[in-house]
Amino acid sequence: MASLIIPEGLQQFTNSQARLNLAVTNINELEEMISELFPRLYDVIFYEGKLRPFVRIVVNNQLIDDLEESMNFTDNDRIELLVAVSGG
Repeated sequence: MASLIIPEGLQQFTNSQARLNLAVTNINELEEMISELFPRLYDVIFYEGKLRPFVRIVVNNQLIDDLEESMNFTDNDRIELLVAVSGG
């Protein structure tokens, strides 16, 4: 299973879970799994099937720019959600 790392600011949408082990093999399955398991998290990071501008996905330290990318996950992959922080 791939590990999805949830930043602290989004853990309120995952019942305080910082790491989720998910049986997903690609970006599309990841999106579907988040939508099914944590619909509120999905609404925060996706809009109309696309990542919101302030969210990035990193897989094994590689930034994924295009969710249509045909990248397959393996059991030991580390998937991280990065959320931009702003303020004044």
